[in-house]
Amino acid sequence: MIRSRQPSSFGLVLVFALGALLAAGQPLQAADRSVTILEGVEEPPPDAAPPPAGAAPLTALKTENPAGVVLNILPNGNLHLGAQIALTVSTQRPGFIVIVDINAEGRWTQIYPNMLSLSRTAGDVATANLIRPGSPVTIPNLTSPLARFVFKADPPRGNGAIVAILSDRPVQIIDLPETPASPTNLQAAVDALAQSVIGLKIASSKDARSFSPGVWSFAAAPYTIE
Repeated sequence: MIRSRQPSSFGLVLVFALGALLAAGQPLQAADRSVTILEGVEEPPPDAAPPPAGAAPLTALKTENPAGVVLNILPNGNLHLGAQIALTVSTQRPGFIVIVDINAEGRWTQIYPNMLSLSRTAGDVATANLIRPGSPVTIPNLTSPLARFVFKADPPRGNGAIVAILSDRPVQIIDLPETPASPTNLQAAVDALAQSVIGLKIASSKDARSFSPGVWSFAAAPYTIE
């Protein structure tokens, strides 16, 4: 399995229901200061809303995407602090989806799968993030009784991006550098993330000592937090 190190701050935070987190046996560590813990989170999916006044237009981001992954931010990518969002992901090829946030400071953070989504999966953890053609997924799926987290916009303000990464083989955690190279712009940040992931090797499911490159696809959706 590929290890992950979580940066100390990012543009989208995971908000967990405290009771569900404790039931899952997850410790509340000081290192998780970027994760806001709320008790009894019962929030509906976000409704469509107009963008904040004065929000800058968001430019489409280019990625290597042989699997035809499509990522959308709901209700849109123009956000106020505290705004709740959901993500929809579809693909033309089956694979394992990982979602990474690039915040306005250039920090990379994996936001899905996360410790709670993996601990509360209904089936095999190894296939918890598997998606198939013709079956778009919504993350988080708040209609599911297993959903116990939401995404909310958090500081820093500015332009960021959500990147959906599809692997052809089972991957739940991606090893991300704590301090990536400072990009000159958001497109450069997405490109740097893609190159970092492409350079990783995946452990064989049959022999943990055997590693080989994977086949990766990327889709990016920009956002602005005001």
